[in-house]
Amino acid sequence: DTRPTGEWQTAMAFPSSDDITVPSTDEELKAACRLGLHPALRRSLWRRLVKAEPRADFYSAACVRVFGSAQPKPSRLFRVPFLGNTPWAAPPDIVPLLSQPSVSTSSAHDRIVCVLAQLYGLVHCPMAANLALLLLAHASEAESFAVLESLLSPAAGERRLFQTPSDDAAFARAFMEVTRERHPQLIRHLETCGRDAALRMFESWFRTLFYGWLPFADVLCIVDVFLSEGPKALIRLGMAWLRARKRALKRCSTIDEVEASLRGWVAGAAEPDDAFAYTYPAMAEHGFALRRLGRDVIAGYMTQALRRAGGSGGGGSGRDAGRTLDDDFTTG
Repeated sequence: DTRPTGEWQTAMAFPSSDDITVPSTDEELKAACRLGLHPALRRSLWRRLVKAEPRADFYSAACVRVFGSAQPKPSRLFRVPFLGNTPWAAPPDIVPLLSQPSVSTSSAHDRIVCVLAQLYGLVHCPMAANLALLLLAHASEAESFAVLESLLSPAAGERRLFQTPSDDAAFARAFMEVTRERHPQLIRHLETCGRDAALRMFESWFRTLFYGWLPFADVLCIVDVFLSEGPKALIRLGMAWLRARKRALKRCSTIDEVEASLRGWVAGAAEPDDAFAYTYPAMAEHGFALRRLGRDVIAGYMTQALRRAGGSGGGGSGRDAGRTLDDDFTTG
């Protein structure tokens, strides 16, 4: 089962259920998401963040339309290209840190992604597949579908789930360039270790919302802030991670050593020159203290990367043609 254990509340020092306060304003909700929402609030607040209406009847009808049944057997499910070479395989860079999902969670995940792929013509969207699995930790199948549908809907305004390989790669390159502005020596060193391998590592962070890289409970905090603020939150958290281990990373000679050092920091293997020790609150505090890192800045770097790569594409839908990432990010 992907649902967090009792260690979750202890690790995050949340108040008892009797003391839970529901954020009343948008600013209070934004601040709460940066710290991590109380698990008891996630089910309702995730929907509130993306203005999702969990229409169980609509979702059941969509399943009937796609599968011919509201509860199809596994044999009725068809393969989604971006999930792997076998039907309903997990994306290759998902490595759950707790246990494998239960059969019921896996089946719910499979139905959600399959219906979304059919309704929206998705040929590439591993972020949706990963997020579906994470949402099911607290939300029902219909609620998780509603949240993802809100993120994919053209009416959402800002694109939060990248739907082409070019966009995935451009976001990783944008992260590298934004980080270069603040830590040029570190980025030059990572490029020496292996630029393409470094970019693949960054892509894995962002496609998975750090699932498999950080503790599961902390990844759910990242879901909170991602739904609240969008992809720019991932940039901030990734930059805080690199900054924390900056000096140790400069002693690495390969990206494999870089990855091992980063994972070691999360596991508590401290180095004397670490900027700070790992906890999710510390990582979030440093990430969200960064200035001049709004959506417009990230969008500019992504647009440059897409233009250098020949434009957004890579098998995306026709509505992607001719756009830039400025169309998907709003200033802020």
